Amino acid sequence: MKYKAWILLILANLFWSGNMIFGKFSSTEFPAVWTAFLRWVVALILLIPIAQIVEKPLWLQIWKKNRGIIISLAVLAIVVYSYLMYASLQFTSVVKKAKGIPPITLVAMIAIVGTILLIPFLFMQPLQYKEVTSFGIMGIIYLGVFPAVGSFIFWNQGIKMLGAGKAGITMNLLPVFTAIISVILGQGLVISQIVGGLLTIAGMILTSLKLKQVSPEPKQISPEKSMAPQLNP
Repeated sequence: MKYKAWILLILANLFWSGNMIFGKFSSTEFPAVWTAFLRWVVALILLIPIAQIVEKPLWLQIWKKNRGIIISLAVLAIVVYSYLMYASLQFTSVVKKAKGIPPITLVAMIAIVGTILLIPFLFMQPLQYKEVTSFGIMGIIYLGVFPAVGSFIFWNQGIKMLGAGKAGITMNLLPVFTAIISVILGQGLVISQIVGGLLTIAGMILTSLKLKQVSPEPKQISPEKSMAPQLNP
């Protein structure tokens, strides 16, 4: 089970690291607002059926009860980097008010509102269709499928299995994966990136081993204390 969790977390970071690389393909052919809009359209094609199959939400009922929260998070998603939006889904007080919304459904509804809010801005930066190539389209598809959907689902599943503390260790892999993808796509790699990557991996291994060793020893408790209710931290 733990190996599966580590694999999911590593894949989530791998997909995130491709943001900068594949984003270049789309940014040279699509205006920024079109990149954001099309990315979420692609993501919605996956998010809506996944949410329906896995969580079976009552969409209209959820919207009526939480539209203020959903709109706020949709605005946040537009002006803030996607990863920060995903992180906010776990830590902000705004989202704590929306505890009854399943996570995939919440992201799907945020994406729906976000794409609608982006529509007026599309007219400010017209799309030059003649400049669009297969590389630009590939970049949009990657951004919509892997970081927007795959990373979110894998990251949350990994956190459920290992906890946020251990999951956070894998974020150190972002620059390593970015460098690897750059090399695969024909970009140069300097010695400092190689050394930095090795140090990052070594640090992750040491931190993981330290977390395993610093586990509290079981304490003996009296029968009277064992009857007291236990509160989770």
